[in-house]
Amino acid sequence: MGNSAPMAKSAISADEAFLPEELPFYKKGMEFFHLQLVHLNVNIFILDHVLSFPYYLFTDPDESLFFRMVFENFFYASLLIITRLAADQGPDLFTLPRFRNRIRDAVKPEYRRQLDQSLRSARFSATTRSVLHRATKLRNERVAHVLEEVALGQGEGTRIVYGELKSLRDQLNQLLDALSFNTYYMMLPLQYSPDVSHPGGTGRRPDIERVLDSVARESLLLNLPERNPVAWSSRKQKMPANDLEILNSYRVKFGLPRV
Repeated sequence: MGNSAPMAKSAISADEAFLPEELPFYKKGMEFFHLQLVHLNVNIFILDHVLSFPYYLFTDPDESLFFRMVFENFFYASLLIITRLAADQGPDLFTLPRFRNRIRDAVKPEYRRQLDQSLRSARFSATTRSVLHRATKLRNERVAHVLEEVALGQGEGTRIVYGELKSLRDQLNQLLDALSFNTYYMMLPLQYSPDVSHPGGTGRRPDIERVLDSVARESLLLNLPERNPVAWSSRKQKMPANDLEILNSYRVKFGLPRV
């Protein structure tokens, strides 16, 4: 649900701005798209954590399959959310751009200029449209459908990198915000929100962080100084300084001394 923003970009509420007969459509549409984008942002939050974890320090190469599969599946799930919200075509399909166009006609005439100014900042750039086009091609070639030439390796296929997926997420967040008048929509649940402090150690942390921390905490390398000091002394001499710093950051997080 939306919460009143402490610093609203507009003092005009949706109740005031919309034609009375259009207000229920606006509110239901905003609730739907907000929930969809929360789902997308949660996916991206988890992907960020999975991608940034130093597997090379704490796992053997054959022990990270689960997390590789998590990344792949969350990536494609995010791709599906983005393309169905922003790119699908059809008279009965409910997309955010189509909702945006309908909303403009639902606003009282005296507030349309204000809405237009807000939407101008959220307009899809040529780069965004190009990435969205490739995202839709990838969805059609490999995710929602399978093209024979792609499956048999006869074509190069379409590719989207993770940074591009995140840029599309950002664009959709911005568009919803431009439609929100003086209401603030949180894009992450409280347990994932950067506005909420999650102390390390045994304090409250996002569940994905606790899962990844458990992998590090139980790893051979993290416990090597205590379990086998001789082996650790030899291993430490070969470790790059950056790897040692990462290791120590985890040891401190778990209440262990730096080494």
